[in-house]
Amino acid sequence: MKYFAITCPRGHAGNGRSTEITFAIEAPNIMEANAIAMRMPSVKHTAYPIRSIEISHREYLRRRSQSAYR
Repeated sequence: MKYFAITCPRGHAGNGRSTEITFAIEAPNIMEANAIAMRMPSVKHTAYPIRSIEISHREYLRRRSQSAYR
């Protein structure tokens, strides 16, 4: 498995507005990681991820410990 940091537009900020939220995702490839992130709560499901990068296992664990979505 590989580890990714996926930044998505977050909904519930008003019509046409959004903020960013980043998820630490474990997946076999970046396409699957994007698909998982887009199904997370509070993500605008009609938009695509803003940024997708591969991260180390150590970075993944650090981000997961800080995430509200464990």
